[in-house]
Amino acid sequence: MSRQARLLCVLAAAVGLTALAASGTAAVLYSFGPPDATASDPPNYDNCTLCHVGSAVNAGSGEVRIDGVPAAYTPGATYTLTVSLSDGTASRWGFELVALDESGNGAGTITITDAARTQVSVSGNRSYVKHTSTGTDTGQTGGTSWSFDWTAPAMGTGTVFFYVSGNAANGNSSSNGDLIYNSATAAAEAGTAYADATLVMQPDSAFIARGGFWTVYTRVRNHLASSWTPVFVSNVTLPTGSVFPGPNQFLENPINHPLVAEGLATGSITHFIPSSAPIGTYTYNGFLGLLPNILIDTDSFSFTIF
Repeated sequence: MSRQARLLCVLAAAVGLTALAASGTAAVLYSFGPPDATASDPPNYDNCTLCHVGSAVNAGSGEVRIDGVPAAYTPGATYTLTVSLSDGTASRWGFELVALDESGNGAGTITITDAARTQVSVSGNRSYVKHTSTGTDTGQTGGTSWSFDWTAPAMGTGTVFFYVSGNAANGNSSSNGDLIYNSATAAAEAGTAYADATLVMQPDSAFIARGGFWTVYTRVRNHLASSWTPVFVSNVTLPTGSVFPGPNQFLENPINHPLVAEGLATGSITHFIPSSAPIGTYTYNGFLGLLPNILIDTDSFSFTIF
């Protein structure tokens, strides 16, 4: 999302959407498809809560899911992917998904197979697949889904990461009261050496106010055809370059992520950001492994405390 679009959403939320959403303008605009870069994707991890206000990410009883992503893709092969979004209180629906390589560039090719309900837009080198106005399925309750084809990238790309945001809307023609969900998964490249599992982290925001709570969601994709349980721990690199809480120390006790064969395990960690936390840019470091000291995969992202 552009700086101007982000500012518009923040200002609209701050004034209660009196000028914008009172007439339904924002809701009608994004019913035609959300802005690019709101798929809970790095580096900003923006999602639909930029403009849809009233609840935190993943606060409802529903979920958004990406089905059809292979544990290991064959370069050049085509796969049918399905984004499924559910929530018992919603009656209108939206989503956005992006596939990225290890450098954050778009990975593979999206082919629309249901042009009435889905579309693709391009921002830089990333392609975002999302709903159309027809694809919001107005009045449908319980949930909905969207399918499209993804052609895997060329040999040598490595692991591909899929990020998605979903909007389970209440259909009141405003941006209030909707429930936002996100998720992520990964596909390793077949025929190459890769980790037994891939760790993907998604913060609910990369910009955090002091004195509040902040949640980081963990997604672990199993690339093995067997069940097992790795653990997750994390620490933070401070603006000074030192590590908190300290060398070989972590923010939490190891968190189990039980995996079924080629499945996805999810978790979350909520942190309190003290009012005394220095303003600046930090790095959140996540580690996936087996006790006592086997490292399987890592992930990290930058976040700003203001």
